Amino acid sequence: MKQYIKFFGLIALMTIVVMGAGCKKADKQNINDYSDLSDQTRVQDKNSDYVPQKDVAAEEPTALAYLILDQDSIVTVLRGEEQTEGKNNMELLVGDSIKVDAGNAKLLYPEYGMSLLSQGSIITLLPDGDPKNDGLGVQLLLEAGKVWTRLEQLLGSDDTFTVEASEVVATVRGTAFGMQLVDGDVQVIVADHQVSVSTREALRAAKDLTNSITLSAGNQIRINPQDIHAKPDPRPLLLPKIKALTSAEKQDPDYLFGVQKINLDLLKKPENPFKWSAQLLLDPRFRTRLTPEQILKVEAYIKWYRDHRLELQQQETDSIRLLDVQFQAPDRDINSQESSTPTSSPNLIGPK
Repeated sequence: MKQYIKFFGLIALMTIVVMGAGCKKADKQNINDYSDLSDQTRVQDKNSDYVPQKDVAAEEPTALAYLILDQDSIVTVLRGEEQTEGKNNMELLVGDSIKVDAGNAKLLYPEYGMSLLSQGSIITLLPDGDPKNDGLGVQLLLEAGKVWTRLEQLLGSDDTFTVEASEVVATVRGTAFGMQLVDGDVQVIVADHQVSVSTREALRAAKDLTNSITLSAGNQIRINPQDIHAKPDPRPLLLPKIKALTSAEKQDPDYLFGVQKINLDLLKKPENPFKWSAQLLLDPRFRTRLTPEQILKVEAYIKWYRDHRLELQQQETDSIRLLDVQFQAPDRDINSQESSTPTSSPNLIGPK
């Protein structure tokens, strides 16, 4: 009898141990339990310790740009783990990536200007500057191909626009310039006004543009990022690389896009932009680029998209049905009637 009691006592003790371990495991899982959130709000990187904020007030996202398509454009837009075919006048939000599969595509910054993306180009949009401001605040991360941008108005102190490729950063106040990746190098070409060129690390250390060189209209620079990596002041290495563009290079279609003024009618905000219903999600690798204030703003956007998912899905369905019947992609190419002569002449200048 004592043996039976001892045996069943041992079984009970083992059961308690197993149940206790199970409870501990369940408690550990609850730390990262996002069961009340959409799958798309879950972090993509399993090694990240990022946990979505649940107490932030929801706020409707502000578009960083709008996608403008030509008739032969084929574009893929990625958001989080979802992707879709780009639509004309589509809102592009923080963290969205755009891949141009065929033709060209444009990014519209209402009232400010446009960026031209060539076939094969891949860019990601992130906010720049103070998220409380209503002005232009955009940074483009170029991962492949090239992007040309023309801003028709001089940016104010609250406006910011930068393009980065392989940690080489071009900062502007109001200009026309291109940035492209060529065999591992980064090339910056200026068609109008001036561009400050530096590295992300140098700008972060200086917290201003004092560690930048100024590249003016009609000039270019081609940089191997490894040559200036981790240099606190890259100017001594950058200055000798500045070269004037040749006459043939100035006939390149992308350069011509840069030197021609854009018809202001083309810079109006779309009246009925296409809203993609995919849940907003910022890739963890981009979070370190944002300030705490910008991250809180993104959290508010994420919550708004989660709260309005069903409504957005219905809007998307209705918009696609309408586009299938009525859509004709506008010809957004700059023609001779919409252009003028360049607004500045080429010259070489040194550091600020």
